[in-house]
Amino acid sequence: VKEVVMDARNFLSVEFLERGQQAARCVGRVLVRTGSGARARGTGFLVASGLMLTNQHVLRSPAFAAECQLEMDYEVNQFGDVRIPETFVLRPDLF
Repeated sequence: VKEVVMDARNFLSVEFLERGQQAARCVGRVLVRTGSGARARGTGFLVASGLMLTNQHVLRSPAFAAECQLEMDYEVNQFGDVRIPETFVLRPDLF
């Protein structure tokens, strides 16, 4: 093990983890509202204030998007406290 570690030159700074955490804050999960609640449909990420980008197969039409929500800060944690996600109604009529 000593030889493998000593010859390695591609170690990452802990800053790598901090940058990943920053990027994750912009990613949300798209939920479709159903009669019994909501179910996950896909993911989207914030590209500007109030503007989310996702794939066409996730939100196939403006009418379907109007029935969906974006849930930010969703996490399934193995350690520590569970985060409480914040949910936003999608407004396809604004963009």
